[in-house]
Amino acid sequence: MEKSSFPGQEVKAVLIIFCICLFIFFYKLGDRPLWEYDEAKHAQVAKEMLLRGDWVTPTFNGEPFYDKPALHFWLVMLSFLTFGVNEFSARFPSALLGMGGVFLVYAWARSVYGRVSGVLSCLVLATSIEYVILSQNIIHDMSLCFFATLSLFLFHRAYRQGGFSLTGWILFCASLGLAVLAKGPIGVVLPGLIIFSFLLITRKWGLIFNRRTFGGVLVFFMVALPWYLAMAIRNPDFIQSFLMQGNLSRFLSKHPNHQERFYFFLPVLLIGFFPWTTFIPSALLHHSKQYRIGRSPDTLFLLLAAIVPFLFFSLSTTKLATYVLPIFPPLSILVGTFFSCGLRTEAGRGWQQHFRYSCIALFLLLTLGLLGGTWYLSEHFPIYISFFSLTLMAVLFLCGLFVFYFGWKGRILASYSTLAALIVVTLFCGANYILPQVSHFKSAKELSQKVKTLLSPGEPVVFYRDLRESLLFYTGHAGRIIRKKEQLASYLDSPHQVYCIIKDNYYEQLKELLKDKMYIIDREGYFLLVSNKPPGNI
Repeated sequence: MEKSSFPGQEVKAVLIIFCICLFIFFYKLGDRPLWEYDEAKHAQVAKEMLLRGDWVTPTFNGEPFYDKPALHFWLVMLSFLTFGVNEFSARFPSALLGMGGVFLVYAWARSVYGRVSGVLSCLVLATSIEYVILSQNIIHDMSLCFFATLSLFLFHRAYRQGGFSLTGWILFCASLGLAVLAKGPIGVVLPGLIIFSFLLITRKWGLIFNRRTFGGVLVFFMVALPWYLAMAIRNPDFIQSFLMQGNLSRFLSKHPNHQERFYFFLPVLLIGFFPWTTFIPSALLHHSKQYRIGRSPDTLFLLLAAIVPFLFFSLSTTKLATYVLPIFPPLSILVGTFFSCGLRTEAGRGWQQHFRYSCIALFLLLTLGLLGGTWYLSEHFPIYISFFSLTLMAVLFLCGLFVFYFGWKGRILASYSTLAALIVVTLFCGANYILPQVSHFKSAKELSQKVKTLLSPGEPVVFYRDLRESLLFYTGHAGRIIRKKEQLASYLDSPHQVYCIIKDNYYEQLKELLKDKMYIIDREGYFLLVSNKPPGNI
């Protein structure tokens, strides 16, 4: 750990981190339309709450929406009030929380291992591909990740200082309450398991159980409980739907769409933590060895913060890739500190071998990924095989080759900088050239403009079987779903001009049956706008 820090160097480090984060999290944040399904749905929920002036009950398409608590919706609503109802404001809270998480990691690693480790660790987090993607989407896991990380940081700082200050204790308990408001009981269960495991080993129970315990519990409930009570009073079915079915049963029973194997999160981490993935084993082995030698409680706490949630979610019968996001901050500190250890003169031959093998593994992983990606595109989406896509793949391969070379030569900062640059280049190219093409299949913003001109005020958007959430957001109309082909035929038999949104594969199945009743008006991606009158009659 560094003995001292010069204010000028500290300011310079923070400014560098801020500028990098500004680009990574906010570059073209509002250019991409809202994607199906969760992003557009969550934006629509916040929009409906704002239009109704109701800050308690989330609704989607006019119906109560019990899937998620209100905290992230509140943040999006505040952003709508500040910047207007648009894509940038809908994603702004996630991007801000993503940047906040990076600075939390800087402060955490800086306080334990020094400024260099702080900078390297926070930039590992800022350039981890899943963390970046989720920071640019409307997702509640980012709120959970930020406040869970804040609570762990505050607890660890209190441990290092010999106990909580009054302010620190209040902030710790309030952050746990906000984590519960962000994602439900998991907001306290996850940090609680990590802290309990740490206290079980260190026997420092006095950190939590002391004369301030009751006051802290009171602060926690004052933050977390009011919204849940208001929801239970207004909506008698909320407790059963949200707490029992939405949380407890998800952990204990299999969700039909999210039944995955025990090892599901291994490939998720392999891809999501890229390009730092191959350094995880070396970092874990390095820190485990350090703990065995020195019994450092700091190392123990960070290892528990990374491993306990991973095991917890692996035991869950329902699994989603976003669940492991809270392990990214402590894992980033472990990996960033692993890099900083190599910059010290005492770094031995064993560390050099681990570093070299990790760089080689990264090069092989990237090469296999690029080859597999090229084959997949050529087989399923040949339209995306172009000079640009091949050039981008060549640039990424070249970056991997540089990492291989620098790793073999033991040039640590050169390898680190190349990996960070690889993600920055990928994000720039993705935002400018890839996402605009993909968005036509992930959103219906352009189709919405056509629908708005055709529907009367208050007239619902009619869908056949599959709802398109972005259409509700962009048109401002409610949605109605027709689930059976007989009902669709009856609807199209109307003497008036009517419209329906239908997926192209459904259209192919029904076009012979309804050939005199169903005419294509417009399309975007996989979805068609059809009418019972030919286009010339509109």
